[in-house]
Amino acid sequence: MNAGASSTQLSFISLLLLISIIGHSQVFDDFTDGNFTSNPPWTGNDAKFTININTNQLKLQAPALAESAYLSTASQATHNASWEFFVRMDFNPSSTNYARIYLVADKSDLTQPLNGYYVMVGGNTADEVSLYRQTGNTLVKIIDGLDARVNLATVSLKIKVTRNASANWELFSDVGSTGVYSQEGIAMPDGTHTMSSFIGVLCTYTATRSAHFSFDNFDVTGTTVPDLTPPTLSSVQAIDQNRLLATFSDVLQAASAQSVSNYLVNKSIGNPTTATLQADNKSVLLELASPMTNGVTYNLQASGVQDVDGNAMTPASIDFLYFNPQPVSVNDIIVSEFMADPSPVVGLPESEFVELHNRSSNPIDLLGWKLSDGTTVATLPKYILMPASQVVVAPSSTAALFAGAIGVASFPSLNNTGDNIIIKNSSGVTIDSITYSQTWYKSDDKKDGGWSLEIIDPENVCEEDNNWKASGDASGGTPGSQNSVHSNIPDVVAPTIISATIVSPTKLEITFNEKLDGNANVNTSTT
Repeated sequence: MNAGASSTQLSFISLLLLISIIGHSQVFDDFTDGNFTSNPPWTGNDAKFTININTNQLKLQAPALAESAYLSTASQATHNASWEFFVRMDFNPSSTNYARIYLVADKSDLTQPLNGYYVMVGGNTADEVSLYRQTGNTLVKIIDGLDARVNLATVSLKIKVTRNASANWELFSDVGSTGVYSQEGIAMPDGTHTMSSFIGVLCTYTATRSAHFSFDNFDVTGTTVPDLTPPTLSSVQAIDQNRLLATFSDVLQAASAQSVSNYLVNKSIGNPTTATLQADNKSVLLELASPMTNGVTYNLQASGVQDVDGNAMTPASIDFLYFNPQPVSVNDIIVSEFMADPSPVVGLPESEFVELHNRSSNPIDLLGWKLSDGTTVATLPKYILMPASQVVVAPSSTAALFAGAIGVASFPSLNNTGDNIIIKNSSGVTIDSITYSQTWYKSDDKKDGGWSLEIIDPENVCEEDNNWKASGDASGGTPGSQNSVHSNIPDVVAPTIISATIVSPTKLEITFNEKLDGNANVNTSTT
């Protein structure tokens, strides 16, 4: 050192050295302070351990019973790590008297299932020093030490274990503390467990050996395994028409997470106006300048977002649906086409089907809706049917033959000559129902099979047989497309009563000449 160095310079250098040592050393304890309760604190079966005041060593001092006892202290070292310690046993170890020294453990209680690594001294007839991996209750020997290493009346040895950045392990022992280590073996590599919270000792003993274990000079260095895994975009949720919640796989760096340029929504939405990291530090709330359209699937692209360790994500994108369910009224969804008799084939697949049409101005989720003929009931899966759109429902076995169709089990068999088709929502409310017959075809040739029945005017829901006819398409139908017979035939004639029947003193059943609008208000006043 320069003879002219000032005391201030010396103090600064000393401080740097101290910081370096503290930053690299995870645990050091030689028990010269006369206790194991501080600097660092060891906890567990405290009453079964003491400090030998003559040797300044941690000593098992348990009741004369056959059992186990442990102590553990905090340590996160797993990366470029080294563990050194001294072990003494005043007996020849056996399968009932042995020690485990845990180098890595995710639990403080070493008697319970845990994930980690430990050195076993004794414990079997080979009388060896070996390294084990523990996963829950599963124990795997990864370094098999030399046999008879501790086949001694009194065991006194130093042990050293290293794990480098590539998860390669080496195990050394110095029997008799001569100052020269001998290699017990290597394990290349084993990175099964990369996180640690504790080191510790676990003694298993019989009544005659309950005060004959000692430990000393724990010196643990190393760091935690660095996080080199970049965050990923896990999910995107539409909160409302102007807000998204993007969730990532890791804790995020605030600056990159809150940069609006790192996010882009398609369909002319663009970058969000704000991006706010949430309390969990993994989710980001995005405020959008333009509202999203209900029932539309969008895509969020994310790039440049980093986790707290500085790992930048690989650019990613996720499709997400913005759906805000609205109340559904009668005839919002109607039956607009169906195939009751697909044989002989004209041009369509030989399969029955029912086409549903959304007459409303809102997207409607068909999850849990029922399609039936009054006897057999099919339950529809999740499907968002957009306004002015239609979808085909067919048996699961044939649905793939129709573009974009919904396949259902228990598809009701539609009778050729006539039947009911009933649509109910997930609450059991009938939204549409028809009762068809062969007269609806209005064609003697087409009623014999291969032609679908199509509704003429979807807005004229009160007419039944007059609003239906056989498809005019050359293939025999238009499943999933606008009907070939589509036309505007407004109903300008009011319904008339054709009969009235007294059901009870308080009920009157009235029959009209045509189907009524389920949403219409009926004036029940009498004169």
